[in-house]
Amino acid sequence: MDYPSTSRANEAPALARGLSLLRLLSRDGALTLDRIARATGWPKPSLLRLLRTLAHEGATARDAATGRWRATMRLATVESDDLRLVDRCAPGVARLSREAGHVVEVYAWEDGRMVMIDRADPPHGEVLVRMRLGGIRDGTELDAVSVWGPALGDAPRPRRTWEWTAGAKTVIGRGRWDEALAAARSAGVACDCEPNSNLVRRFAAPVTGDGGQLLGVLALACAPMTAANSQDERLLGLVLSAARLASTRS
Repeated sequence: MDYPSTSRANEAPALARGLSLLRLLSRDGALTLDRIARATGWPKPSLLRLLRTLAHEGATARDAATGRWRATMRLATVESDDLRLVDRCAPGVARLSREAGHVVEVYAWEDGRMVMIDRADPPHGEVLVRMRLGGIRDGTELDAVSVWGPALGDAPRPRRTWEWTAGAKTVIGRGRWDEALAAARSAGVACDCEPNSNLVRRFAAPVTGDGGQLLGVLALACAPMTAANSQDERLLGLVLSAARLASTRS
C-alpha cells in the first residue's frame, strides 16, 4: 500500500492518512497500534489521534481485550458504470428533489440486484428515510424499486417473495407477482401499495440505455406516507418524467 506523503502538495495530510488507515484496516483486519505503526512508518501518537478521531465518527473501534483496532466502515471504489449512471440521472435527480420535496434515490441494476449508488435529500424538512448508499434490494421484497429487475431485467422470481400489508410482511404467490410486473410494464412507473414499517413508500421508474436495456431505477422515497395518498398521481408523473429524461441522456 502507498501511504500519503506530508508534502506541501498534499493540502490535507491528516485526511489522506485517515483514509489510508481505513484502507489498511479493511484489507488486513484488526491490528495493534504497533503493527499499524510498522506498516505505515508513522509516529504512534499521531496514529492514535487519527484512530480516536475515526472512532468518534464511527469508522474504527478498539477491542479492549486485545488492544487491536479494526475498521467499522469500508471504502469502496465507485465503478465507472455507476458514475455514468449517476451523471445520466443528475438533471432528473435535481428536478425531483426540488419539485417533489422527498428523498431521491438512484439504483444501479447489478448482478440481479438493485444497489443504491446516489441519493439526494430534499432541501427542507426532516429526512426520515433510512436507506443509505450501498443499500441492496435483492428482489425478495416486492416493491416499486425491485419490481423492475424481473419486469425489464430478466431476473428470476425468488423462491419466497413478500410485500408490506397493514404494516406486516406478507408472503405473496405467483399471481400477485405476475400482476405487479404486468402493471409496472404497462404504466412504465410503479409505487408501493402500502408503506413499510418506517412509513416509507417509494415511487420508481426504470432508467434504460440506448438499446432499451435496464441500467437502474430512479426513485422517490417518501415518508411519512400513507396508502392511497392523494399526491400519488403527481409523484408518479414526476418520477416518470425524470427517469425518461435520464434514459434519453448518453
